[in-house]
Amino acid sequence: MAGHDCDMSTFVVQKSINYFLENGNEIVFRCFLDLSKVYDTVNHDLLFMKLMERHTPTFIVKFLRNWSKKQDLYVKWNSSKSVSFKASNGVRQGSVLSPALFNVYVDDLITGSEQSGVGVRINGRFSGGIAYADDLSLLSTSREGMQRLLQICESFATDHCLKFNIQKSKSISFRKRRFIYCKETAFSINGESLPEVHDVIHLGHKLSTVPKETTGAVEERCRKLYSSLYSIVGAVKGVGRNPTVWTTILYYVLLPVLGYGCELWDLGMGSTKRLLHQAWRRGYRRGLGISNRTSLRVTLGEPIREAPDLLCVSQLSFLWRAVHSSNELVSGFILNTQGNLWRSVDNETRTRIMVLSYMNFKSWIKP
Repeated sequence: MAGHDCDMSTFVVQKSINYFLENGNEIVFRCFLDLSKVYDTVNHDLLFMKLMERHTPTFIVKFLRNWSKKQDLYVKWNSSKSVSFKASNGVRQGSVLSPALFNVYVDDLITGSEQSGVGVRINGRFSGGIAYADDLSLLSTSREGMQRLLQICESFATDHCLKFNIQKSKSISFRKRRFIYCKETAFSINGESLPEVHDVIHLGHKLSTVPKETTGAVEERCRKLYSSLYSIVGAVKGVGRNPTVWTTILYYVLLPVLGYGCELWDLGMGSTKRLLHQAWRRGYRRGLGISNRTSLRVTLGEPIREAPDLLCVSQLSFLWRAVHSSNELVSGFILNTQGNLWRSVDNETRTRIMVLSYMNFKSWIKP
């Protein structure tokens, strides 16, 4: 769906977990499944049948069918080529149309899970399964419900020539507090047990067993910043000692590295702010070649703009997109987490507040 990127998908995953932990559940179970070579295993006949069931115009289905059936493929090894052969399955890698066709192909998995009555709902909307490309996330508040969802996925994969990658699939138990005991879940699919982990990477974002503790994700981004920082310092050498040059490098090169996924962080949390302050000031001092005891304000002649304040811009932009999302599950999370003050104003006032805030932040962060 347009405007819904990896951050938005992980945002829904994280907020749905928090929703149930804050509403009477001590433990929430989540399985992250990975489909193996999904684009290469799409069955053409099933795909075109699904398009017809969605009342896609016949001439479009015929065009896609001819386009797919008349592909001649061959294997090339150095200067040698194999005999050509026809492709009976799969959608083209890199084609802008392929993600849309794949969404049609696997959409019945989500709708089937919803219609089965298994899984969980938030404000009447099914949230037991969230898919982004070949990554599928299942949510349940009980072990039995989760195993039933896995059985539905297993049956769907068998009927649609798909296979789950057990090595890349994970199960994790999210808890309200870290000390809550949870015995091993032992979920399985296709007769194989899913590895149980204490933290998982979902679309580039780290999620831990206690979802509100985002310190681990922040520490990971700080390590990425240090790695990029040392590489850049070694490359620019004396040029980077110029305060103007280094400030520009920090804002336009290193800040995006540090802030990837910041839309999901609590920037008001003390530990998060402390880590970001430390990493940001270290980046300044390392680039300028000054010691940790040297005042940046004295060196630059003005106070620096701290990383947490700068990353508020990304959070604000993300909030703007989420509030105006066409997906009610996404926009509903925003409205529910902003409190009564946000819900008490009308849409026109909300829009005006967001635009003014965004413009002020954009003008403020320019180096």
